[in-house]
Amino acid sequence: MSSYKTKMQRILKTGCLILILVSFDCLTGCYYYGVSTKTKLTPEDIRWEDFNDKYLILHFRDSAMHMVLKNVDSAVMTCSVSALPDNHTMYLTTNPNRDNRFRKKSLAHSQGDVLNEVHLYASAMKKTNNSIVLVDFSSITKMEIYRYSPGHSTLSHVLPSVLALPAAAGLVGLIILLTKSSCPYVYIYTNDNFVFAGEIFSGAVYPSLERNDYLPLPGFEPANGKYLVKIANKLPEIQHINLSELWVVQHPVNTGVLVDKHGVIHTFSAPRSPESAISAGNRDQLNLLTTVDDHSFIFDEDPSVTLDTCARNSLCLTFRVPPDSHSGKLILHAKNSVWGDYIFGEFSKQFGNKYGAWVRKQGKTAPDKPLMWKKDQVLPLMVYLETNDGWQFVDFFDLAGPLAFRDMVMPIDLSTAMKGHSGQGNQVRIKIETGFMFWELDYASMDFSQDLPVRMNAIKPSSAVNESGKKVEKLLAADDDQYYNQPETGNEVILDFTSPDITQDGNRSIFLHSKGYYVHVRNYQNPPDISALETFRIPGRLSQFSFDRFSETKSRFSAKYPSSPKK
Repeated sequence: MSSYKTKMQRILKTGCLILILVSFDCLTGCYYYGVSTKTKLTPEDIRWEDFNDKYLILHFRDSAMHMVLKNVDSAVMTCSVSALPDNHTMYLTTNPNRDNRFRKKSLAHSQGDVLNEVHLYASAMKKTNNSIVLVDFSSITKMEIYRYSPGHSTLSHVLPSVLALPAAAGLVGLIILLTKSSCPYVYIYTNDNFVFAGEIFSGAVYPSLERNDYLPLPGFEPANGKYLVKIANKLPEIQHINLSELWVVQHPVNTGVLVDKHGVIHTFSAPRSPESAISAGNRDQLNLLTTVDDHSFIFDEDPSVTLDTCARNSLCLTFRVPPDSHSGKLILHAKNSVWGDYIFGEFSKQFGNKYGAWVRKQGKTAPDKPLMWKKDQVLPLMVYLETNDGWQFVDFFDLAGPLAFRDMVMPIDLSTAMKGHSGQGNQVRIKIETGFMFWELDYASMDFSQDLPVRMNAIKPSSAVNESGKKVEKLLAADDDQYYNQPETGNEVILDFTSPDITQDGNRSIFLHSKGYYVHVRNYQNPPDISALETFRIPGRLSQFSFDRFSETKSRFSAKYPSSPKK
């Protein structure tokens, strides 16, 4: 192995712990607050019993002042004003439609003071002597009350926070370099640049797990009649790509389309949010799942709370079903977690210097055996339907990779569902289960409309040129025994697809249909830990391993940062 690869392996060996250190450093200092907004204020709002315990800030035009309430009558609020101290000048403007981040600890002062603030916005006010101000209620346009958001002040927002820093510190590339087990990266050409779009056939880590992938490419438009796609190998592994083609789907207006893992195209027109979303620990998670906003449920509940001895986590979704509906389409916006990717790497280290031999053996195994192990270890998102006979397994969402959320769909036959929970009419319950912190679920809905006719054009690449200028389009044109291989870090291919002529009315959605697998290149020097490996034959053991490793790491860094909040 080249000195470059050897160096990469050393970096990968220690890099995940560096990321965890950064994450927990953020966890001790980064929190979230939300905003409650009220308009058309009355004296009763100002006489609210907790109002005077808050730190009041009065906004007028471009200025903001500390306000101390003196008197309230039926029409006018009398107060004194003074300059704001530094610790109350940091969050004078905020986004009222989502949770906002603040740092609890600061070298100069506590930014946590933001949680005690109430902001009043006035369009007019009258100053008297001695800094006394009169504010008419009719001139108060709104009141904003800042409040702590415990659901979002968790690890699920530490990593997105870190990932938001590349312009300042280049950390995205560092995190990818240090933590990813990888799979082929896909980029689309838009606005004169290649932009990262997602990962394909994630988790297909040996030939027996080779599979099809249907990656949605929302917003992808042709440039000069061409769609340009780049597939790249970014980390030490060997990628084997059997097929790459573009699916251009023409569908009716006011509908969306997604392709399920079996290659079936589904339309949706009015997806319904769940009426409830209760985790195994009996916690309400609904507010995390109704909008696509990167605020996710991360399946991170303590097994002592969920009463699951294997540390598996689950989420129960209740949907209201229209009359006479016997099927539905579950739609999720989700991705794997960086933590889960790290855990699989830690598991693979148990094989030590026999890792390569294990991979070769797995590659020759019938596909059902490694697939069953993945399901037993709840690596995918497992989906169940509640029936009169209990929870019935429906199907699973395969791994999506940890670097980008993607939209996924699963059709579900509801004819056997238990309906009418709590006397509230026709409802169905869906359970989603996975291992401890293996996934991040950002959005969930269900569509009950019938699939509409669509027109699909499967476009072969008119050209595919690798980094050396070699044409390889023939290797990617069909699902056969010819593969385009990317054996080295830095290998890439640019595919050129000619946009089809579509004259009928409707919308157009684009998907990259690919098939293949990849093999990690690892050079572990330690002997295999046979006794530890034997335990991973037990269903759910990888999830328990994830929880144990997380608890150990959290305790280690809590000792380093004693002020860390308890989870």
